[in-house]
Amino acid sequence: MHNAAFAALGLDLRYVPFRVRPADLAAATRAIRALDLIGVNVTVPHKEKILRHLDSLSDLAATVGAVNTVINRNGHLHGDNTDVFGFVQSLRSRRLRLRGKRVVVIGAGGAARAVLYGLGQLGVGEVLLANRTPSRANRLIEQLGNAAPTVRIAPLTELAHDDTFDGAALVVNATSLGWGGEPFPPLAIAASAARCLFYDTAYGRRTEFLRIAQSGRRPHTDGGEMLIQQGARALTLWTGRRAPLHAMRMAFYKKY
Repeated sequence: MHNAAFAALGLDLRYVPFRVRPADLAAATRAIRALDLIGVNVTVPHKEKILRHLDSLSDLAATVGAVNTVINRNGHLHGDNTDVFGFVQSLRSRRLRLRGKRVVVIGAGGAARAVLYGLGQLGVGEVLLANRTPSRANRLIEQLGNAAPTVRIAPLTELAHDDTFDGAALVVNATSLGWGGEPFPPLAIAASAARCLFYDTAYGRRTEFLRIAQSGRRPHTDGGEMLIQQGARALTLWTGRRAPLHAMRMAFYKKY
């Protein structure tokens, strides 16, 4: 995706993967300076732990508590978060109006951080946050503070209750539940509105969550557009150039 964008812009740049063990995170971060990289993307499990190794953070990254994009400014490493932008833009591209509406979010990990912050930007009325361990969900809400919308925390078992989906305009799965073949928690999908969008932040796989939405004949989408949009924003932060979204989409969907 990024290499297609660099080619479209005529930039002599390459995007390559580096596998970094948790024990090597500090050394890998210093290597950004040593190798004079213009920047990197950061993925799990490093998005939260890399904060302490950077020279500065955007207000957004500090509030969300996670960095997915590092920009090298002449040796000064600045951390930002483009996941929020990607999530919000992916919803706007579907012309989904959420101001004052009710949303259900499943999960309280790294992806949920960006989702909740983005929902706050979109002015949703209320979020029901379902998670296996409510204490972790409480910590997340405390960290986001006023940046998060009004949230009610519930256990995963509440997803089987009809009133959980009553009036919901959007249901977001921000977990990896079901990836290992285990069953996804029961969803009272029949109680949701016919136009309620079921959104999985995962991409490149047909998750159990999406299969449930499809069998329930509800509109559904994966995190592909979120990935494209966050990648486009990261490219602009690195290069100062407007990202060629068409080229990036073409490359992404050729692979996935």
